[in-house]
Amino acid sequence: ISATMSTIPLSTRATALALFLLVSVAKGLASPMKKRVLVSGAGGQTGQALFRKFLALSDEFDPLGVVRTEESKAALVESGVPASNIAVIDVSSSDSDKLLKEA
Repeated sequence: ISATMSTIPLSTRATALALFLLVSVAKGLASPMKKRVLVSGAGGQTGQALFRKFLALSDEFDPLGVVRTEESKAALVESGVPASNIAVIDVSSSDSDKLLKEA
């Protein structure tokens, strides 16, 4: 293979390499990783509407809905939202920084 490559003009090899890299990048762009999105107020009217939009776009997004109470989480779970997509965090709590890091 090395002998064959050395007989190909440098400009042709450079063009082939550039084409290979372009195709590799294009493939990467065609299948992007999911974006992790945190939605504050996911138990409220506006936050929940936004949170559900992100859930519906599960090929593109991995949303985490933040609610203040276990009751809000239970209501979302009861409505069909996966519990793994919901975090109970009361931002007015002194433990909120720790909880956000864990989420």
